[in-house]
Amino acid sequence: MNLFHEFRQSGQIQRAQDDAAAAKSRAAQVGSRVEDLERRADRLALACQALWEILRTNLGMSDEQIREKMGEIDLRDGVADGRITAQVANCTQCGRVVRTSRENCLYCGHKVPDQQIVR
Repeated sequence: MNLFHEFRQSGQIQRAQDDAAAAKSRAAQVGSRVEDLERRADRLALACQALWEILRTNLGMSDEQIREKMGEIDLRDGVADGRITAQVANCTQCGRVVRTSRENCLYCGHKVPDQQIVR
């Protein structure tokens, strides 16, 4: 009976070690993805700041005007949540439904109007 118990316990230990190794691997993948997303967010923040300063300097726009436009764009999906959400629309060429996050209609290739593009 003792031998059976040791064999069973050994199997449980091995499964736990395998699960731990798999979790460690997934954690490393998630960590890598988080680092990539942080780099992308930093680049986007830098680009936004550059554009903001160009608008302010070259076009004389105020910070308040830019904030108002941000609020207007945020509300396009009906929710003031600080996010921009892709919508669906009918292609003006073929009439099929296309996500507004696409540059071109998936079916006919017609360009989605710029004001609808969400990336």
